[in-house]
Amino acid sequence: MGQIPNLTELNLSNTRLSSLPDSIGYLSNLKNLNVSNNKLLFLPDLSEFGNLVRLDLSNNHVKNLTSRISNLSNLQALEYLNVSANKLTNLPDTMLNMTNLESSNLSDNSLSPESQNLVNIINARIDYLPKMFTKAQREQHN
Repeated sequence: MGQIPNLTELNLSNTRLSSLPDSIGYLSNLKNLNVSNNKLLFLPDLSEFGNLVRLDLSNNHVKNLTSRISNLSNLQALEYLNVSANKLTNLPDTMLNMTNLESSNLSDNSLSPESQNLVNIINARIDYLPKMFTKAQREQHN
């Protein structure tokens, strides 16, 4: 994969993958990664994906985001995150650092109460953002 470093979109959904190669980390210009509907148990380190805007990991067997995504705060451009229908029990606190997140789907997991609280905080912030921008737009026009 290191031979296509300028790739911006990669769709590997419905391909029965059980793992992704570590070389996926060389795709630092990737903006959209869809690996939904596979058999993934874990992920390679995605901390170098600073340009990633959309990440769909839904319908896999991922149990833990913290072991391989060591620094979610590097995913500053991420606007859409779907990790629904996995086997997640915990979410990393660094998800709160994803300040550009506009949409997330974390449903159909077995999240701990602490992680469910994190989901509630993230969803409240996502719900608040459009209202905040609408208010700012109204104030600009007054």
